[in-house]
Amino acid sequence: MKTFISSFDFSIFKIFLRMKNLFFTLTLLVGLTLSMTSCDKDDDPISDKTVTELLTQHSWKLVGAADDCDKDNIETFNADGTYENDLGTDLCDPAEVNSTGTWELAADEMTLTVTAGSNGFTITLDFTITEITETRLVLSIFGLGQVTYEPV
Repeated sequence: MKTFISSFDFSIFKIFLRMKNLFFTLTLLVGLTLSMTSCDKDDDPISDKTVTELLTQHSWKLVGAADDCDKDNIETFNADGTYENDLGTDLCDPAEVNSTGTWELAADEMTLTVTAGSNGFTITLDFTITEITETRLVLSIFGLGQVTYEPV
């Protein structure tokens, strides 16, 4: 009987050790997960600049383009309300040409209207500014999804 109790006590002790190890492991995993998801040093600082200032402080290069030929496209929103679209050297279609036009923000500063064209053709598009920071511009247009830019 003494042997049974000793082996029983030892089994409980083993279970206790396993639970203790499991608790320690889970605590360690939770701690590591929280430390990896904490604030990133690369996060954009809060800016005192207006949407217009952020939009016009530099040109914007398209990132995450579906086609390689769009990766060198650069959009410029000038402070005087003029707009330039430089298609770069890698054209999707040899007939493509750069376009120019105008831009303006609605009173809510989240709706961007761009009127641009080339070769006598002009189009006006309304974009929603989904995000704008010192290092990122995300525009969306109803039915077409989002496009993301980074500063040049």
